[in-house]
Amino acid sequence: MIKKIPLLGAIIFCFIPSFLAGQGYSYVNYNIKEGLAGSMVYCMVQDHDGFIWFGTETGLSRFDGQRFTNFTTLDGLPDNEIIRLFVDSKNRIWIMPFQNKVCYFYKGKLYTDQNDSLLKQLPYKGGVVSVVENVRNEIA
Repeated sequence: MIKKIPLLGAIIFCFIPSFLAGQGYSYVNYNIKEGLAGSMVYCMVQDHDGFIWFGTETGLSRFDGQRFTNFTTLDGLPDNEIIRLFVDSKNRIWIMPFQNKVCYFYKGKLYTDQNDSLLKQLPYKGGVVSVVENVRNEIA
């Protein structure tokens, strides 16, 4: 009887892994047919509300898990080509377009140097590489 237990254990050990194999990952490929602003995506971030933001060559896209909402120069962006995005602690989406400007999206509104006095004061000496936030929650 004792010799049969290791043999039974070996048989179970050989066949159980085939039953325990996990499922494969499922992927969805979103493109302009599904509503993405452009086919070339330069950057993406997820905000604190769970929206995923995509910077593309033809605008900014916000994805809620079901559909895309797109923003372009017609909505107030300084340029359609969005090369960098950053989410700060206040859940502002900082947008850096190819054009040498910075803007941000906050609580449903797009802020640019045309409607925000702080952005109007920013000196642009060269291309904007990034936006960062320090430990005092100040944007630099």
